[in-house]
Parts: sequence; structure tokens; C-alpha cells
Amino acid sequence: QYAARLNFVLGTLFAIVAAALGWIAASQSHYSGELSTVLTRHRWLGTAVAIVAAAGLLSLVADRLNCQWGKRVYRITLFLLVILVPLTAHFGGSLIYGTNYLGI
Repeated sequence: QYAARLNFVLGTLFAIVAAALGWIAASQSHYSGELSTVLTRHRWLGTAVAIVAAAGLLSLVADRLNCQWGKRVYRITLFLLVILVPLTAHFGGSLIYGTNYLGI
């Protein structure tokens, strides 16, 4: 359990750094057409990942302080991140390899 929480803390910190650096990188890129829409989705989903992860980090602290809502919020954030992280990664892959990179 300690290792899982440590990974969550580190993942949250790196997600916040990645979101900030992603906004900087995106402001210096020039995608047109459909890729512009993909970039917008990727940016906001990445931001959502950082925010949800930060909420999960706060809930971990609350759980350590024996707040009754801490564990429930932590589990909800984990569930949301299981959906958000792969979705965000998909749009990132679309930016690099094109919108049809999966062949679908």
C-alpha cells in the first residue's frame, strides 16, 4: 500500500509538471485543421488529469488525517484517472502519429 501511494504522489507531481510544460509547448506549435482540435482536446484532458490527480492527493492527506471522506474521494479519483489517462494519451498519440494511427 505504501508503494502504491508513493507512486500516486509522484505521478500527481509529474502530471502537474507535464500539464504545465504541455501548455508551454502547445503555445509554440502550429497544428492546423483536425490536428488543432486534437491538440485542444489533449491540452484540456491533460489539465483535467493534473487537477483530478491533485484532488486525489488532497484526499490522501485527508485520509491520513482520518477524514471520513478521504478514502472515498481517493477511490473516485483513481476511477476517473483510469479513464482520463489513456484518453489523453490517445490524443497525444494522434498529434504525433496522425489521427488514424490506430488504423481504425
